[in-house]
Amino acid sequence: MTTSPSPGKSYPSPSSGASPSSLPRWRQYLLGACNTARHLGATLNWRRDPGYEQRMSENQIAIERSKERTKQIESEILRVRNDSEQIKKETEQL
Repeated sequence: MTTSPSPGKSYPSPSSGASPSSLPRWRQYLLGACNTARHLGATLNWRRDPGYEQRMSENQIAIERSKERTKQIESEILRVRNDSEQIKKETEQL
């Protein structure tokens, strides 16, 4: 059993026999999009990406770690500047 349509096959309207012109515009658009996808042999995959939430969570954790590391580096820079100024003052006194 195949799930892909054969290329010259005509597909009935999913609107229970109503002509496409009697459908609302949004339904006409979807019908045209589905027919185009069928014609190209494509299938629409509407399933959610199962790893999306996990990747987003991991990215958020990485961002938080980067922020914490940035704060640590900034405090180290401030400490080195203070030490440098202290050394300059002590050198001037000598």
